[in-house]
Amino acid sequence: MNVDDEFNPRSRHKLAQTGRAWLDFVMKQPSHPQNNYFNGPDKWHLAVTLQSNNPKANIYMMRDRLKGWNNRINRRLIGAGYRRPCLKPQKWRWFAFYEDDPHDVDKTPHWHIIATGGHGLPKMKATRALGFQRSARRIGTTGIFLPVKVPLVKNDFEWAWHDVMPGGSSVVRMLTDPDEDEIWARYAAKRLTSRRFTTIAEMETAQSRVVIWTEV
Repeated sequence: MNVDDEFNPRSRHKLAQTGRAWLDFVMKQPSHPQNNYFNGPDKWHLAVTLQSNNPKANIYMMRDRLKGWNNRINRRLIGAGYRRPCLKPQKWRWFAFYEDDPHDVDKTPHWHIIATGGHGLPKMKATRALGFQRSARRIGTTGIFLPVKVPLVKNDFEWAWHDVMPGGSSVVRMLTDPDEDEIWARYAAKRLTSRRFTTIAEMETAQSRVVIWTEV
């Protein structure tokens, strides 16, 4: 690295620093008050992917659909008055990372999201937002089953995305291990931090397309 790269705001070094700062900001968000009761020491509870399945989708369309998805999941959780300012602390908290991989023609524009319930949720609503039911997943073709935790809000999240993006698909998974929230955040933010073959232009673009729950 030369001196010009060190101080040039468009250098890979500078952009990687910015990407890591984004990641640190996400991971330093305060924990939910019900955190220890529901899910151990994790700061975040849900890993979500909202896939467009539409090669013609773009960031403008996807931001609009993300807003619609956010409105629907908050209405399901809080009720018809979810827009009232006094209920703002109860709304879902999330960071969304837009991805449109130019190196993979099989992937369409999508969002990777890390989420948890609003810090102002009363216990009954927090139980619905952060709770889970136990299920089992078959391993291969054998008779071995692995226990998994299925989020109670899985169907709500999937319905909300399908409602605003017909033909789209979604995956909602519980973050159960103390390290899983950071692992998922690092994966979701991979283009912000120069993972693999990300160019400088792609890093700049990715960093401009992070969406916070307060922005929709």
